[in-house]
Amino acid sequence: DLVAAWFGGRSPYRLTSAVVHGHPWAISQVAFSRNDKESAGGIVFLEPALKPNIVLYLLVLALDALARPVWLRTLYSGHDRDQTSEVLDNAYDAMQILPGRRFWRAG
Repeated sequence: DLVAAWFGGRSPYRLTSAVVHGHPWAISQVAFSRNDKESAGGIVFLEPALKPNIVLYLLVLALDALARPVWLRTLYSGHDRDQTSEVLDNAYDAMQILPGRRFWRAG
């Protein structure tokens, strides 16, 4: 499936698409957390919260979204694969992203 291949799975696509299109379920999971102290009568209150794990996840998705076209352009135009691979490796190393996530190394 094209979406799974491009985004590294359906879940990242569904999440980013839902946030971009303003779906409440996605926005509430990404940008808010429960405030159980103020819950009353079955009503759950949310408060703005920036969760580090969500921020990191979205940053990795953004890096992949920028790196993939660069890599594909390298392949299409016949540019130096080793040089592009080194640049991408340095960027992923700087963010401490594990080697298994580096799509240009697969196959």
